[in-house]
Amino acid sequence: TKSTITVTPSAKADVGATALEYSGLSTTAGTAAVDQMAHATGQTAATAATVASGPTLAATAGNELALGFYVDSGFGDTLSAGSGFTARVNVSPVGDMELFAEDQPVASGATPNASVKTGTHTYWDMATIVFKSG
Repeated sequence: TKSTITVTPSAKADVGATALEYSGLSTTAGTAAVDQMAHATGQTAATAATVASGPTLAATAGNELALGFYVDSGFGDTLSAGSGFTARVNVSPVGDMELFAEDQPVASGATPNASVKTGTHTYWDMATIVFKSG
């Protein structure tokens, strides 16, 4: 069956969306499938930088999956995955909105910290979400 995804902003906005599909994760509905999360925002200085969500709290079980999500307002930056993460979606460099998704297997007690290398003077938003295994 072909999935349909609809993204509707609550106000006028540039919108970026990506779909990732995994197996072996919790099938619990909603946020009950999430083990841990971390989030950060900021602006890079006059030099390119690697930005991060900050580490999550320790994963409560093994065989989980950390997803890293990055977005900025599109400054023509070339984005790349952080250490230990595998790039899955890379919409860069573009001028209106850049987005990036990456993942990493997680062991019990791990504190993943998704990161992305981005450009100069860039306002950014980065999150790490750890999903429970199925």
